[in-house]
Amino acid sequence: MTDFLKRFRARRVFQVADAGAGGGADTAPGAGADTIPGGGDDTAPAGGAGAGNWWEGDKFSDTHRQLLTAKGLTVDDPLEALAKITENYRHAESRLGASPDQLLTRPKKDEDMSEWLRKNGEVFGIPESAEKYELAKPEGWPKDQAWDAELEGKARALGHQLGLNGPQLQGMVNLYADNVAGMLQGAERDLQQSADQLRTELKKDWGDQYDARVALAQQAASALAEAAGLDSNALMNIAQVLKGSSGDANTLRLFAAVGQMMGEDSMPRLEGAGGGLGTTPAEARAELDAMLKPDSDYGKAMAAKRAGVPGAGANYKALHERRMHLEKIVADAGK
Repeated sequence: MTDFLKRFRARRVFQVADAGAGGGADTAPGAGADTIPGGGDDTAPAGGAGAGNWWEGDKFSDTHRQLLTAKGLTVDDPLEALAKITENYRHAESRLGASPDQLLTRPKKDEDMSEWLRKNGEVFGIPESAEKYELAKPEGWPKDQAWDAELEGKARALGHQLGLNGPQLQGMVNLYADNVAGMLQGAERDLQQSADQLRTELKKDWGDQYDARVALAQQAASALAEAAGLDSNALMNIAQVLKGSSGDANTLRLFAAVGQMMGEDSMPRLEGAGGGLGTTPAEARAELDAMLKPDSDYGKAMAAKRAGVPGAGANYKALHERRMHLEKIVADAGK
């Protein structure tokens, strides 16, 4: 393009000189007819190789000339062609959203796609390492369910290996967590339905003896828990399991059977448990009312203990434990 501009300017100088000669011979001072100073007849300065058009010079390859022709850029004025090229470049950059030198190159023929993604991690939002993913538990994750930190670590490593960005990996974590949460909720629902069905069958089997047998199961469990030295929290947990309205049917069956065996002396009695494990709340109230009369064995033992009668303390202790046991039966029935 530089050679052309030189020739273009030389010809303009020649034409201006010719016009200023006052209509004389068609020559420039000190030069032959129709020549450019320093050159032959109708020739360009050295380097133009005699090319007639600027795009036909040695500055352009055949490929370049074909492209210029195809794009309609082979016009006489190279500045006009340059203006068109500049405009085309502006449009291309606007459509691409970036300068061509900032565009990503496609993966090589045998290049692993995940590796290519990691190489361009800054563009795709892939962190430098698996530990730098910012993951969070899904909002719907059950609060009483432990989060598997080990599995999360494996997910991070795999996500980075596959070239996943942060939102993609979070989406996979959410999908898995939602599925697990649904399974847990479904299992809990099925378990509750099964428990309700078993309790319904138990009520049918026990009939009008249901409340009495529930009380028997509670008394047996209480006696065993006290013998085992369980604390109050453990006793409360057992009481929840043995509730007549919502307790576990199989547990109620088990402790009711234990209570029956203990009441029939078909298994060893527990120290301090006393008798009457089959006592219903109504029977416990009646026995308790009788014990609290002054002429009852309990009243006499209490009076003897206060009077300091030898041996009265042991008798009073056994009867007092019986009283406490009866009061507990009555209290449990009122819950």
